[in-house]
Amino acid sequence: MPEPIEVRKVPIESVTDASGLSRLIDDGVIEAQRVLAVIGKTEGNGGVNDYTRILADRAFREVLAGGGHPAPESVPLVWSGGTDGVLSPHATIFATTANAPATDEPRLSVGVAMSDVILPEDIGRPAMVEKVAAGVREAMKIAGIDDPRDVHYVQTKTPLLTLATISDAKSRGQSTAIEETGPSMDLSNSTSALGIAVALGEIEMPREDQIHKDLSLYSSVASCSSGVELDRAQIVLVGNVRGIGGRYRIGHSVMKDALDADGIWAAIRDSGIPLPERPHPSDLKGRLVNVFMKCEADPSGRVRGRRNIMLDDSDVHWHRQIKAAVGGAARLLVPVVALLTETEVGAHGLRQEKESEMALPKLVGKDGRQAVLAFTGTESLARWRPDARPIQATTLQVCRAAVQEQAAAVVVDVAGPVQFVIEGDVLAALAAVESGTVNELNGVTVAKVAPAPARPRRRWFSRKSR
Repeated sequence: MPEPIEVRKVPIESVTDASGLSRLIDDGVIEAQRVLAVIGKTEGNGGVNDYTRILADRAFREVLAGGGHPAPESVPLVWSGGTDGVLSPHATIFATTANAPATDEPRLSVGVAMSDVILPEDIGRPAMVEKVAAGVREAMKIAGIDDPRDVHYVQTKTPLLTLATISDAKSRGQSTAIEETGPSMDLSNSTSALGIAVALGEIEMPREDQIHKDLSLYSSVASCSSGVELDRAQIVLVGNVRGIGGRYRIGHSVMKDALDADGIWAAIRDSGIPLPERPHPSDLKGRLVNVFMKCEADPSGRVRGRRNIMLDDSDVHWHRQIKAAVGGAARLLVPVVALLTETEVGAHGLRQEKESEMALPKLVGKDGRQAVLAFTGTESLARWRPDARPIQATTLQVCRAAVQEQAAAVVVDVAGPVQFVIEGDVLAALAAVESGTVNELNGVTVAKVAPAPARPRRRWFSRKSR
């Protein structure tokens, strides 16, 4: 039986900042020698020449070495470059623990493995699918998972093509599937995803002409990234095992499109967190560690029937645009502040906090009308009040909360840099969309988009190196 897992998320304040991991070790939350894997987001461009991944990798391995890890170079550190929009650089650390409550309920388990060497001529071909699939099966064994249905997340990092590796293949009389280095990131990621799908029984072994072309072939739990820093697949497999003990569970779901907030909530429910029919971030009550999301621009150039130009934009690559769009759709920050409700006299004779409550602050105008505050990021939140705690929410959820609080408006970024107000019929309409009461509106026209024709589900994963 594998050991129970402790998992923590830490911010990355600069390219080489590993102080979050260092604090966890110094405070005794985790032991350096027990760290199994780190999955993180860095602030680079996510491309072939994104060296922020290498810098972050070096910083975290130095902390592990300093903390006494016997082989820090063996720990999978999977870095995804690009924190466009409101995404924030961070790292999620998985480690075994000896201090976990016993339970017969399913709890988090992690298996890490490395595939055989992936040659340049393997990328985009069945040979790579087979090597990744073999590595995933090995990771399942290490995690103690027998049933593929108990696997909820598989993160891979695989090699891509460079001019040097393409030349190496040619020198050995071999050819590569393509000779463009940039697109090879997409090709490596999609091939890796099919390897995961094969290992978990989601699809049969694909033909070479289906790889990177047949979009009906996908994995619902794969998260694939590629880069120049390795020559085989790094695999981090996360699932649930009954009887392992611990405090954490994991779930998953598939987003139907880039705006599918319900898909995110479905994944959270699948992890075992009970939620109401129309959930709000406050329903999470601090029980969520992280959400891993992968996305790509729809090849049709449309989202819910509306045309976008991400795939036609020559100035900003669609990889960056879709990340910013999905990140923005998934979060809008609502401030919560602590209100002191009861005090007591401590051992040293000083009065101290005994109980406090979290409250949603409102802005009151000269005319007595109230407004709920919302912020587009932590910087604009801190401009208003540094001690406010951010809670993530979608725009629709904020508007619904405002109506429930009988507020007249939602004021976005009240302290700047650009203030925006949602009020009147627009506020009522957005709240009604969230609560499912659009038909009860009077004097307001809300356009509804007809459901799209049914089509085979596909997994939304980014084909770009992270």
